[in-house]
Amino acid sequence: MLMVLTGGTICSVLNEREETESNADQTVTRLEKMLEDSAGSYRELVFVREKPMDILSENMTVAGWNRLTGYLKTVNWPEYSGVIVLHGTDTLAYGAALLAVLLAGAPVPVCLVSSNYRLDDNRSNGFANFRSAVDLIVGGIRPGVYVPYRNDDGNMWIHRGAHLEQCKAHSVNFHSDMKMSVCQALGQPGVIPGKRMLLDNLAQLDDCVLQLHPYVGINYSRFRLEGVRAVVHGVYHSSTACVGEPTGNRPDERPHSILHLLRTCRSRGIDVFLAPVPEDFDNREEYNLYSSTGTILREGGILLRGMTPEMSYVKTLIACSMFTQRAQRLDFLEADVCGERLTGKDGAERN
Repeated sequence: MLMVLTGGTICSVLNEREETESNADQTVTRLEKMLEDSAGSYRELVFVREKPMDILSENMTVAGWNRLTGYLKTVNWPEYSGVIVLHGTDTLAYGAALLAVLLAGAPVPVCLVSSNYRLDDNRSNGFANFRSAVDLIVGGIRPGVYVPYRNDDGNMWIHRGAHLEQCKAHSVNFHSDMKMSVCQALGQPGVIPGKRMLLDNLAQLDDCVLQLHPYVGINYSRFRLEGVRAVVHGVYHSSTACVGEPTGNRPDERPHSILHLLRTCRSRGIDVFLAPVPEDFDNREEYNLYSSTGTILREGGILLRGMTPEMSYVKTLIACSMFTQRAQRLDFLEADVCGERLTGKDGAERN
């Protein structure tokens, strides 16, 4: 089993200043010892360790992702029964989305494992998450990218990497559409291997996508667009954003209106995508088109349907890094690569 160390809280210790810092070599030995000492047939497992980086995940950058993907390109996948990536929680949903897309078609399962607290903290779920990942791989879960994670309520959930969303501020709980128990996950079909992984066709990721979130008072004149090939713009709950107050027969286009951004981007050949937007946006009564949304669409805004905000950003980043032609990017964004498109059938389980 391959263990890829990237850092994060699960790989952290206290330094001499009583601050938490990543030290993967020291903590992964503890993880393996905890596994050996636990009930179960784990002693015969052999882990191969590789450490592309060792950082707290809040410090992850596109350059860091390129270090990780550069290493993953060298992996001889058939040598392993599965891959465990130790990853921090702050950017876990972004990393899971990235690997879900790039590793779609990998012949073995990949589990991202993180921890809410350091392993030496009694509140830590790190070992429980790690053992669940091992159990999933040993149990024969189908190929795909998964995130096992135990929330504060004690429930262990298995999330598809493509569906995971960032936990809320001041929370250590993760959620996703259609999350599963371990038993459900072992019975689910995975991403069928055999097709060529996108990772094999990716030269490198380019830091060329700007992600924005709407807020009262946003001023688009303050954003530089140098080197930007696309903007992924968040929306309010009803898929709206500010277009300004109506002045005459057309909305105001002062800098706090997204129309200012659309006009500037259009002059520079930059697409502006709106996300997250439900897959069935056009057919859901509660999402009747607001005049503001209609104005944005008429002015060139493009809906990214049925994906999490994290996946919307990551997939746009991959599209802009891999394809030079706009039509190719749009086709890629519309295609379902790794089961990332959500139907909204999450019901009450997200509560």
